[in-house]
Amino acid sequence: MIVNGQDVEASSNDAKTRIVLGFHELLQRGYPNLRMLRGIPYTQGDIGVCLQASGGLLGDDPATFGEAEQEMLAFVQGNQRNGLRTTMQSLVNYFERKPYGWYLAAIQCTAAKLHGRGKVEFTRDSNILEGDDLTRALGSTHGYTG
Repeated sequence: MIVNGQDVEASSNDAKTRIVLGFHELLQRGYPNLRMLRGIPYTQGDIGVCLQASGGLLGDDPATFGEAEQEMLAFVQGNQRNGLRTTMQSLVNYFERKPYGWYLAAIQCTAAKLHGRGKVEFTRDSNILEGDDLTRALGSTHGYTG
């Protein structure tokens, strides 16, 4: 089996297992930053829990952040330095593509963790979102524009 021009070692004689291993290798090579999520199976139901992350519990020092949080915070800060407004849609567009390949719930929960740690704030129509309003806004892609 060849992935990205390189041979892939498949230790199984079972065809189905070899194909699964080949696709796993293809995902790892195509989306190397997918590992930043550390295999955590985020769901939209986790958004509220992620919003509860506070500086007191997890620490607000970026050195204590997970790799995914650091990467998203760096993207937001880079946009800020360049005078660009970061929207949820821009986060989704950036982190769904290569080399990340993150799925929507992971992006939503990572952004929620950053809010819980006090590193980002969310607004809609110039109003700061908090609590249940923020949980609903993050969970609904209807408001992701720009």
